[in-house]
Amino acid sequence: MLLWFFIGAAGLMMLLKVSRLDTTVAFFLTFGLLLFFRSVVYLGWEPEVWWHQMSNGTLLLFAFFMITDPMTIPNHAKARIIWSIGLAITLFIASSFFYIQTAAIWILFFISPFTPLFDQFFQQKKYEWNTLNR
Repeated sequence: MLLWFFIGAAGLMMLLKVSRLDTTVAFFLTFGLLLFFRSVVYLGWEPEVWWHQMSNGTLLLFAFFMITDPMTIPNHAKARIIWSIGLAITLFIASSFFYIQTAAIWILFFISPFTPLFDQFFQQKKYEWNTLNR
């Protein structure tokens, strides 16, 4: 629970700064629901097992920091939501059925080249970091 608080607080500060909260929320909802239905509903495990799976530090860092980088994800909000839902579904399949422990990194590596395609279909101004005039 403490891990959720510290990583969540730091991640929330960053997400609010770059306005990418939608990406993390869509990812967590999709991945969490799929994992819940598999673990609790289908397999009949206790909800604590699901909570333990969702409290994985790697998953938290991945969701708050890695998939929300404004330079490597689609610019449009709808494209980001579709992108993160696809990422969550693919991660769920790779980790739950193929038991690939490093699936998050590999899937992000292979899905990132599709970002320009999303940017072509969904036109939006590219994100720019605020810089101070020197």
